Amino acid sequence: MTAVYFVRHAQSDYSVLDDNNRPLTAKGMSDRGLATDFLSDKRVDAVLSSPFKRAFDTLSPFAEANGFSIEIIEESICGGKRLFHRDHRRFSRAQGRRRLVGRFPRILRETVGRFLL
Repeated sequence: MTAVYFVRHAQSDYSVLDDNNRPLTAKGMSDRGLATDFLSDKRVDAVLSSPFKRAFDTLSPFAEANGFSIEIIEESICGGKRLFHRDHRRFSRAQGRRRLVGRFPRILRETVGRFLL
């Protein structure tokens, strides 16, 4: 069985309109320690992230503290279909759930028996 811990990115700076490179706010930078603390006693075998800066930066402290490199899940994982939405103004949470669910079968097949973050 594969186990997956989902971590939503910490607070990002919405004044930056570049969705790919939107940074975390000062609060977001501070709050990412909460995820690290929560995960400190959990088994994690691999750390996966979208290519978005805010997602990567949220997981970085945990990954660095535990000797993981973060595996970026790129668009190409799904046969050229867009994996990550580029325009946050037209994006909905329902679209995000559909996008995520569509990618999981492949990820789970490739990581049987592992604990993923």
